[in-house]
Amino acid sequence: MIRELLLGILLAICAAEDQKTGRLRLSVLAIFAAAGIACFIILQPFGLWEGLSGLMIGLLFAALSLITEGKIGMGDAFLIAVAGIYLGGWESAALTMGALFLSALFGVVRIIQKKADRHTEMPFVPFMLASFLVTRFI
Repeated sequence: MIRELLLGILLAICAAEDQKTGRLRLSVLAIFAAAGIACFIILQPFGLWEGLSGLMIGLLFAALSLITEGKIGMGDAFLIAVAGIYLGGWESAALTMGALFLSALFGVVRIIQKKADRHTEMPFVPFMLASFLVTRFI
């Protein structure tokens, strides 16, 4: 319960920040990463390999950020890695895939409405928050 609460708070803070500035503060991510590691050590919600696989998903997105020259934000990748500390590999993958689906759906709707094109940038973290809320409350 505490892990989900902390992750929800982190996602809410980062979603507001991403929406407002298009950036995420590394200091916020670092504080919540430390809290996630403490939760992992104290609560032991899953095995070490599951925790590392959650972290690896974020590192994969960091590599994609470098390859795409920032089309995927490095802050988003770090946030996915921190979420992986809290959720483990499978749940982190589900969270990220849900966010990708929601953002793609939103993007298609915006294109159909002629309010965006395929090059329009949009913040990703609000979709991570929405995916988190959907998986937790529905």
